Amino acid sequence: MYERWDSLSLIPSAHTGCAADVRPSDCMDSQRKVVCSLSDHALHLQRKRFCRYYLRLGNAEEAALRAGFPVATAFDDALQILETAKYRNYLETLAAQPALPIERMVLAGLSRLAFGAANDAARLVCAETLPSAAELATLDLFQVSELKRDKGGGVEVKLFDRQRAMERLLAIAASSDAAATTAALLSALHPAKSDSESDKD
Repeated sequence: MYERWDSLSLIPSAHTGCAADVRPSDCMDSQRKVVCSLSDHALHLQRKRFCRYYLRLGNAEEAALRAGFPVATAFDDALQILETAKYRNYLETLAAQPALPIERMVLAGLSRLAFGAANDAARLVCAETLPSAAELATLDLFQVSELKRDKGGGVEVKLFDRQRAMERLLAIAASSDAAATTAALLSALHPAKSDSESDKD
């Protein structure tokens, strides 16, 4: 009779994946520890994601919702994270980093308008009932320029113009290319002094 060998440890095992001399209950405890470890890691990443949203938004509950915490517990989850020393230190580390230049932020926003998805806006229009304020906070409505209720009780959504955003991006790219070309031309016309010339000065 052939024994099945565990492919990782090369220990003969039963179909449970445990070693032959290990009780099934011990094996189950080990598997539970692995699952718990993975869950703890996922929660840690979610809390770090909250910290990044909190710095950007300045609103604890909204940041928790954006990070994926449940609507019913978002505020309490946010307070718990902010009261934890490890995540306060992480927030301080993030806050100490240099801020992005405004030009890069504008380019990121234009790129998002030009190429980003508008799925949440479409979901809002197609919904039979209006979402609650807490649910609205979880939606990505960056593409929306105007939002209002019509006389029939529905929702009218107006999106930003993608084409105009693309045209603006092209104009910025062309301007950047022109600036780089001008700088290269000026550098060619006025080369830096050589070491020998600098010594003469």
